[in-house]
Amino acid sequence: MNRRLTHHVITLLLTLMFALLLAYLGPAIDAEDEENATAIEALAQQRRAQRQEQLAQAVCGPNAAYEWRDTTLQCFTHRGHKTLTTKANP
Repeated sequence: MNRRLTHHVITLLLTLMFALLLAYLGPAIDAEDEENATAIEALAQQRRAQRQEQLAQAVCGPNAAYEWRDTTLQCFTHRGHKTLTTKANP
């Protein structure tokens, strides 16, 4: 065998091995991407909840009770009377 043919065979074998390795590890890589996306979404939801809490405390007061209904914030007094209803987009 001449040297050029040997190089082509080695290149072909390496390419084939790399393709098989990628086919074997590919699903594992995709699974990690899905786990990361789930974790990122959970973190974003936690940040939205924190912003909502901060907004409610800023509007209603730090010790006042409040209730969220979609994008509507309902503030209550210490005795449970409604004091303020406002729309918000946290």
